[in-house]
Amino acid sequence: MADVETIKAQMRAAFVTAPRPPAGSLHTSEQSDEASTLLEADFAGRESWQHLDASFIDQAPDGFGTALSFFSDEAFRYFLPAYLIADLDGLLLQADPVFHLTHGLTNATRDLHLAGGLDGITWWQYRTGRLAAFVPAERAAIAAYLAHRAEVDDVARDDIEQSLANYWLDGSG
Repeated sequence: MADVETIKAQMRAAFVTAPRPPAGSLHTSEQSDEASTLLEADFAGRESWQHLDASFIDQAPDGFGTALSFFSDEAFRYFLPAYLIADLDGLLLQADPVFHLTHGLTNATRDLHLAGGLDGITWWQYRTGRLAAFVPAERAAIAAYLAHRAEVDDVARDDIEQSLANYWLDGSG
């Protein structure tokens, strides 16, 4: 297994060309206008994921720590490495990137349907659609992060290993 500094360097290199979504397109949630407004406000003027403070992203938006749930697919791709690096440094208390990289990709969750009248879409369909924009180098960096987390996280290990086998390492994305 690669050490944390190697994974962080891989993350920085893999995501160096990921484009930042323009203002006004950081969210897609139709479930909460308030969360979307807060998300846009919190990330306004924050142009580079490389310079985001871990305490900021752990709290965004507005202290709720739910930005990963409300980001548009493009914003999720762009800001994700900041979360992964902060998590590798042990600095996240609220935000849970592992959930967003595993839920829907495990054997237990892949065939479950999303709530809220989303036309019968399964978690697998939703999650793989959301993650489809990651290029191979980004996928490899995410897989390295997840492999590390599987080594140190007894609680999430099974979900991580299943998501690695079902999606991240199988080339389906």
